[in-house]
Amino acid sequence: MKRAFSFVELVISIIILAFIFSSISLFYTQVDKNNTTLKFFERLYALEARLLMHSNDREIFVANDMLKPLRLKETIVKDEIFELKKIEPFDKAYRQYFYNEKSF
Repeated sequence: MKRAFSFVELVISIIILAFIFSSISLFYTQVDKNNTTLKFFERLYALEARLLMHSNDREIFVANDMLKPLRLKETIVKDEIFELKKIEPFDKAYRQYFYNEKSF
């Protein structure tokens, strides 16, 4: 005659299995949240790469009393979420003033 599980053993095993499967579902939920954040960064980096390779530019003239007129080149790349802009001078004389973002 085989010995069957007692009711207490059966309840304990169900509780243990429920705890294990609920932990696994919480783990997958957290992994999914992390993947959505990574997808946003991946989308942003792809858009930045498109901005660096993009050739559709718009010319901007800035007239100032103190300096000679400044010609700038603006490039815009849009996505459903992000919009990136790149502004750089045409004239090589102004390159020394635009070497990085902190120089402004």
